[in-house]
Amino acid sequence: MTDMENDKSEIGQKVIFEVIENQLRDNTPPITKQTFTRLKSMGISTEAVMKLIGRVLVVELFEIMSKEQPFNEARYSMNLRNLPDLPPADE
Repeated sequence: MTDMENDKSEIGQKVIFEVIENQLRDNTPPITKQTFTRLKSMGISTEAVMKLIGRVLVVELFEIMSKEQPFNEARYSMNLRNLPDLPPADE
């Protein structure tokens, strides 16, 4: 990975983490905070939990952008409930 690609990856992760932090702070949707708490209680580190939730968020964003679909809270919630099992990347 080049330095520029690495920088973009770090920026992307920061943005995803910021969205998750907003969801946690605002408790919207509530499943995000419930999932965060559940995974932390399993002994998973905060950074790892953020990355897991981030993966679910990226899958949902991909669906929104690539298929021009609205946010699907049911799918997002289902994928969060299934963590730490990750959703398929091509869902």
